[in-house]
Amino acid sequence: TLVSFDDGHISNYELAFPLLKSSHAGADFFVNSDNVGRAGYCSWQQLREMADAGMSIQSHSHEHKYLTSYDAATLRSVLTRSRQLIEDAIGQPVTLLAPPGGRMPANLAAVALECGYQHVLSSRPGLVKSAAAVVLPRMAVTSRLDRATLQAWLRGDTMTFAKARLRYAALAGLKRLLGNDGYERMRRQAVGAGGDY
Repeated sequence: TLVSFDDGHISNYELAFPLLKSSHAGADFFVNSDNVGRAGYCSWQQLREMADAGMSIQSHSHEHKYLTSYDAATLRSVLTRSRQLIEDAIGQPVTLLAPPGGRMPANLAAVALECGYQHVLSSRPGLVKSAAAVVLPRMAVTSRLDRATLQAWLRGDTMTFAKARLRYAALAGLKRLLGNDGYERMRRQAVGAGGDY
């Protein structure tokens, strides 16, 4: 089982890191290089401490901006910049990319490889079946995830994965229909009303 965290929030260092360290476990932490050191986010020093303890510090792009909003040249520039900044600051290779919001341009796998990444961790639900694949699936753990569903994922229950894929497909359709701005407005309203989208 692979564990990953997105965004580089300070809670990654203050809460997740001590638990992982005490359990002799590791995780991939995907950070936006532009947010490192800002209020509410991990500092480079904290990320280096995590890396020195065996954690993997990887790219969540430079800013927390959807990669579908960039033209081709800017996308390459942003992905390369993020990888280089993290590698320079941490001193370890950055080979993984997790796109903010899971938004992936059609050519992202090819562009990511060109920019020095080996894998793109998507938001598409599923199990990693081949380490040779460029785009890898992930299961999103949110505050509304119940223990029974988590246990079903860990067991590899096919019906539970099928349900997650159906939900993902429906939300992906809404994102395409509404566009980034429209979807975000709908999401803010739903989350404010207790939804989880």
